[in-house]
Amino acid sequence: MAKWHRISASGIVDEVIDYDPVGVINENFVDLFTSCPDYVQTGYVFLTEFDSYGPPKPHNGWVYDETNRVWNPPTPNPDPENGNSYWNDETKAWAVYSE
Repeated sequence: MAKWHRISASGIVDEVIDYDPVGVINENFVDLFTSCPDYVQTGYVFLTEFDSYGPPKPHNGWVYDETNRVWNPPTPNPDPENGNSYWNDETKAWAVYSE
């Protein structure tokens, strides 16, 4: 079974379906959907610089890991276990939630 996706006008994958074409594919289907790799999910975008699909970039400065298909911050989260920190786009650094 092959995966097919539909991309919205804003460039976001808005639907992914499994479709096993038998014989001739319906022209309306081809106009709406394009075959895609198995890992593509709803919400992904086509990352032209990597010639690949992946999640949208969450913050400026984050680096795409092509192997794991995730965006990573430029510096590791200093306190990932406690969940007390967040990425601050203004300072381009991790910040701690104030209590």
